[in-house]
Amino acid sequence: TAYQAGFLGDTSVEIVNGHFRAHDLQNRVTLHPGLIQDTLQESLRACKRVSFALGDTDQYAGTHQSLRQILPCLDRNGLVLVDDCPIEGVSRAVGEMVTGHADVAGCPVIGNMYVLRRTVGEGFFSHIPSRVFRRGEGRERLAEAPHFAEPAPDPGIAR
Repeated sequence: TAYQAGFLGDTSVEIVNGHFRAHDLQNRVTLHPGLIQDTLQESLRACKRVSFALGDTDQYAGTHQSLRQILPCLDRNGLVLVDDCPIEGVSRAVGEMVTGHADVAGCPVIGNMYVLRRTVGEGFFSHIPSRVFRRGEGRERLAEAPHFAEPAPDPGIAR
């Protein structure tokens, strides 16, 4: 696994809300405690459309389920930034989900980050071809994308 037990032990609702209060964000952020695959659908019902989403689940199930729910709601030229794409489960989920959405294209942006964009019309990232995810399977799809490079392993994280 990418993380050892207890590595993210300071993520209780109280601690996270405390960080929001410290930056006067408590009235601008709504927490939905739980696994994203269990809580995202309810959040999406409230907003219906997504212009930008950041996915940082570090594993297959959360990445797959969040993209399965977000991509159909993604606005024209909307973006999804996915963290930790070199992790095998994350890259596999991204590849699988994009294969099923012909109007979504992607490219690496920096480090572990990969951006997905609904490719409707002209605008930001409109030059990215949809075929970026059409070659190979899972991680290999991302590895073949232009400028993708595996990041150096972080010595502080067990892999």
